[in-house]
Amino acid sequence: MVICHVFLVDRGMITRDEIFREFWQNLTTKEATNVFHVTKRKIKELLGFDLTTYQGGFYILSPKIDLRYDTALFREYVQRAGVAPDNEAAELLYNALELYHGVFLAPIQAAWAQTRREELTSLYIDALIALARICERDDEKLQALGFYQRANYLHPLREDAIRGLMTIHAQLGRSAEAMNIYKMLADRLAHKLKVLPDPTTTALAEHIRESG
Repeated sequence: MVICHVFLVDRGMITRDEIFREFWQNLTTKEATNVFHVTKRKIKELLGFDLTTYQGGFYILSPKIDLRYDTALFREYVQRAGVAPDNEAAELLYNALELYHGVFLAPIQAAWAQTRREELTSLYIDALIALARICERDDEKLQALGFYQRANYLHPLREDAIRGLMTIHAQLGRSAEAMNIYKMLADRLAHKLKVLPDPTTTALAEHIRESG
């Protein structure tokens, strides 16, 4: 029941058929309908009010609810930061990072939770990289390096983060470390995907090698 509750909050608007496919696909429509209405009633008893209302073929969150959903707010902050000037973007991104408390619904293996989990992790990495780039532009190399490292830890094959790490290490006089990072990337790509690094990453490595 709790997972159904979270699912409805997460989606915001959904058809009854989508709910049935997600939770009761092995039941007949009649059986699923009965379970659905029992679940709705239990949620109402738990919360003390109706979570959803039905309009135009969709179940939507009740307009009576004053909802603060950190997942939605996190996405909003990251998206707004993408079109904001650096000073405003940095504040939005820091706010977004404060809202991210780890893997979304980690114990839940449902397809919808996995999809949302991957989306939020990707957005979190995007936020880290965006903050790193702002720090670079402000000549805060060590802070930028920290954000790139966090992004790289979560996704070792994100080449934009790799290029950031390589660039900063080279600027700090650590060309050997930059080349080691490139080699680790190339080895991972060859082992896992049987591909080469992006030409942009390879060109950066060649430039660092020649300059170092």
